Formats: sequence, C-alpha cells, structure tokens
Amino acid sequence: MKNTYLTILILLCLNFANAQTSDSLTTPAADKVQPSENTSKEQKKFGFAVFLKLYYTQPGAIGNNVLSKANEGAYGFGIEHNVIRYDNFYLAPGYEFTGYNVTDVALAGNIEHTNINNYYLRVAYKLDVVKKLTVSPFITGGALMIHQKTNGKSYGKQRGAAFGLGADVDFYLEQGLSLFARARYNYLSPNVAANAEYESFFNNLQQLNFSLGLRVDIINK
Repeated sequence: MKNTYLTILILLCLNFANAQTSDSLTTPAADKVQPSENTSKEQKKFGFAVFLKLYYTQPGAIGNNVLSKANEGAYGFGIEHNVIRYDNFYLAPGYEFTGYNVTDVALAGNIEHTNINNYYLRVAYKLDVVKKLTVSPFITGGALMIHQKTNGKSYGKQRGAAFGLGADVDFYLEQGLSLFARARYNYLSPNVAANAEYESFFNNLQQLNFSLGLRVDIINK
C-alpha cells in the first residue's frame, strides 16, 4: 500500500512539473504572436487610394466684399489627385479655377474679369450611406492667386491664402468610375493694399461654389 501511495505521489509531482514547463514555453510564444496581430491591424489602416476627380464649378460669392458686390460668377473647373488614405481619411492636392465677370467698375476698378486660382490640400472623411452612395465632408487649405484682366490684358495679380469647408456626394456608376456633386465654402484672403476703412471689403472674400464631376479610380487598396 505504501508503494502505491508513493507511486501516486511521484506521478503527481511529475505532472505538476510538466505543466509548469509547458506554461513557460508557450507563454512567450503567445506574447510574440499577439503584437504581430495588432501591428497587422494597424497597418491595414494605411493604404493607397489613388484617384482623380475632374469637375465643373459654378462659382458664387457671399458676404459684404468686393467679390460679392461687384462680380458675378461665370464658370470654373477643378482637378484633384488623391494619393493616400488612413482609415476613412483621404488626402489630396488640388487646383480650382473660378472666373467672374465684373458688374460694378466703380467698386472693382476698370476691369472686366476676375480670375481666382486656388491651389489647395484637401482632407476628407468618407461616410458610407448606402451600397453605391458615400458622403465625404472635407476641409481645404492652400495658396490663392487672383488675376484681373480686361480684353486679355493683365491688370495685376494678388496673392494670399484660402481655406474651405465642404462635402462631396459620390455615386458609383461602375467599377472605378463615379459621379459626384460638391458644395464648398471658401474664405479667401488676398494681400491687397487698401485704406484701413476698406481693407475688410477687399481682403476678406467669400465664395459659395457648387460643382459636378467624375471620379476615376486608379488604385484603391
């Protein structure tokens, strides 16, 4: 009987030792696997989203400033080239041209056309609404150049900064091709030398533009 008890005790000790050894071997391996899985998930947030957006713009102007009071929107166009994304954030440089006809030379000067060139960087956040429809609110910031002309003759250029807020509504037509509409508010601040009482009138311009265009996907992963 004593031999039986002794045998059982030895087996229990061996089993306990084996369990301790197994835990010491498996725990580090598990620790190594877990971070790599987390790293993989983090890496999936970054990706290439290369696409072009080409669009026509109907320019507008609001507020108490020379653009709104002495100009009327004629036409415009723009292009964006998205490069990368992080999660649902998309980054794209872009360019937008908007042309205005002068309606009041007493306020705007003896010119016929005001052309606005907006070079910007756009950050958008994509929201999936339904299967083929997305909404992407965005902000923009960049450089501004206003060119005033009459009969093809230049009457000076003003440079400054531009900031914008807006949203795109994208409707997917087929693989790699979408139709989109855009509403965008721009605050424009050209460097114009003016008397202090008129400085705000010439240096604080506001646009309200509506656009329609196509999106062409090149890489999306």
